[in-house]
Amino acid sequence: MKKLALIAALGAAAIFTACGDDDSSDNASCTYKMGQMEICGEGPDPDGEAEDYCKEMGGTFGSSCKGGASLTCSVEDGTIYIYGEANGMNCSFFTEE
Repeated sequence: MKKLALIAALGAAAIFTACGDDDSSDNASCTYKMGQMEICGEGPDPDGEAEDYCKEMGGTFGSSCKGGASLTCSVEDGTIYIYGEANGMNCSFFTEE
């Protein structure tokens, strides 16, 4: 389960690191459900490509992530939010190369 959660979270992060090379203020979000855990990635979407990518990955597209996250991590071009039990995950999963 931990490995699947990490894959989903990295997918959410990839949406915004791939699309975040612009100063545009148009934000997008993508939310994935993994059992009792929910993962949301939020960041700029200057090219308008995040929605298609999010849906291809099985996520729900939106304009922002909801509040109340149990873990919040800043990444290069956005933010990752984990809701519910983080299953031992921490921000180093998203920030280490």
